[in-house]
Amino acid sequence: MSDKFIQIQRIIITLFFCLLCKAISAQPVNSCESPHLHKGTQLYYLFQEPDESKYQDQSFFSKSFAEQKVLSEQYLKDNTKWYADMRTIKIDDIIYMKDSSGNVLYDISAKEYKKPNDKKRTHIRCNDGLFYYPKFPVDQAVLNDTVHFVNKKNGADILRAVPEEKPNGFAINFPVMYPNTMSRDAVLPDYLLSLTVRPGDSATFEFNYNFLEKNVLNKQDALPGIDVVNTLYKSAEQTYSSPALRKYLANGLVTEVWIKNRQFKEFKTVKVKDKSYDAYLIHEEIWSYSGKCNAVSTNDWTIAFSNTFSSDSKKLDADKWKKQHNTNAQGFIVEKIETWYIPYLGVYKMKKYNNYGMLNYILELAGVN
Repeated sequence: MSDKFIQIQRIIITLFFCLLCKAISAQPVNSCESPHLHKGTQLYYLFQEPDESKYQDQSFFSKSFAEQKVLSEQYLKDNTKWYADMRTIKIDDIIYMKDSSGNVLYDISAKEYKKPNDKKRTHIRCNDGLFYYPKFPVDQAVLNDTVHFVNKKNGADILRAVPEEKPNGFAINFPVMYPNTMSRDAVLPDYLLSLTVRPGDSATFEFNYNFLEKNVLNKQDALPGIDVVNTLYKSAEQTYSSPALRKYLANGLVTEVWIKNRQFKEFKTVKVKDKSYDAYLIHEEIWSYSGKCNAVSTNDWTIAFSNTFSSDSKKLDADKWKKQHNTNAQGFIVEKIETWYIPYLGVYKMKKYNNYGMLNYILELAGVN
């Protein structure tokens, strides 16, 4: 083999190695480092929704489901001009957590054009290439009589009510996850989105912070929502006793919301202001239990509460309520969502359909700066 040939081989190998190093260096150092989101990036979303409260009054829900559906269809047919606004989301900072979680937090603020003074803050949390989007802002105003939780960092961080107040109910909200890589046979997991526990008029005690402190929620960062709320239930049982807790729930109201049946449908290339992005479509369902019937659930709070509707004296009313709201066999009201998602950026387009099958919410990405 000639020296010249060996020299050419070495040059080719060197060039290949240099190109390989350049390609590797061009990849994100962290699987949560977005090529689209940087400090100062702004996303502009247009959204539209009808004011369904104008026809969904108390008399509306006393009608049969078939009658409700007719009224819903007629209202949406006659009222084609929905409330519309633009929501601006700005990436204020990107925080690489220095703990063992490996999380990256996208610290964002959001405001709407028609409500310029109503600015909200939240975090999009990413771990191992999975982006978690919270339902509510981290600095949402808390009611004086309620303890609120949100997933700000790893799990359920506590936003305390005014210290001198005595909270007698609470709400927990959990984020929904979207992966940045999808295969055609992928199945996305179900997620608990929220749980609320509200007192009735004859509540026998008031919740305080004792059972929260016993539970030490901040140490349960990595647990999914259902584990957090069930552990919280056991803590409340220890704090107040099981009979007192069950009596409290029997006179109160419990609601829970899930996102379920998340099925991948297709990939396509989408354009935003002449810039192309890869996106995938998933069909999802929102399952809502609003506490008027017995339910099949893995949530200890809902199980304890819904058992009160299983007695002979309440079963007829519970069955009537389920028929009027067209719940599924588990006692949940089901709404459908179609979501186009751009990896490492967020939702491109979302359409939501109410439990009557009518489109009642549209969200669309209009620009990225």
